[in-house]
Amino acid sequence: MSRHYLLLALVLAGCKGCDEEEALPTVVTPVGGAPVAIWLGSGSGPGVAEVPVLRVDEIGAPVGGGDVNLSSDGTLAADTVTLDASGWGLAEVSSEGTGAFAVTGSDGAQSAEGWAFVNAVPDVNVGFPAWLGGESGGAVAGAGGGVLLTRGGEAWWFPPLGGAGVRVLELASDIVELLPVQIDSDGVTDALLWSGDTVVVLRGRAEGGVGYWAAFEAKSGTVGAALV
Repeated sequence: MSRHYLLLALVLAGCKGCDEEEALPTVVTPVGGAPVAIWLGSGSGPGVAEVPVLRVDEIGAPVGGGDVNLSSDGTLAADTVTLDASGWGLAEVSSEGTGAFAVTGSDGAQSAEGWAFVNAVPDVNVGFPAWLGGESGGAVAGAGGGVLLTRGGEAWWFPPLGGAGVRVLELASDIVELLPVQIDSDGVTDALLWSGDTVVVLRGRAEGGVGYWAAFEAKSGTVGAALV
């Protein structure tokens, strides 16, 4: 069994009361990973549509593990989905006919609804959003086998050949920097981003997309930079 260790350095501007005797844990505190919401997306396919299921914490970062109960007016392959370590799972809906079937997921505390388009092709191949490179565009970086974009406090992942995006993160304040990094040796690019008070590390997934790795919040001052 291999172990990975993450070394994360933060530069805090204007940190009140900081001195060289002060240890890092008194300057930053890890963001808790308690789940507060479930997100279901849309999926399409011939005969079977796979709908992504995601559980997130208070900053919108995925929370892995556990089961989400499913219901749909289409035919489900299973009535539960077990989320992987990155917080993701897939609900499979099938039908002999053509239609758009609502899919609901619940873990007992939170619930959400997505859609399965079976034997139908919805207009989801929208490519990259209009704000890429526009006035409201943010930082762009390759990660998780696709493209990671920021807009305000949100980070979105898009597949490399276009298609529906997935919001993977939402911070309370604007994301000021996004960097592609390597935090492990799996050959998939990861990402480091931060706002004025929060630093988040996202791990690239071999099957595409990014998953939550770690987050830290400055207890005083402003985050000026971060480095893995």
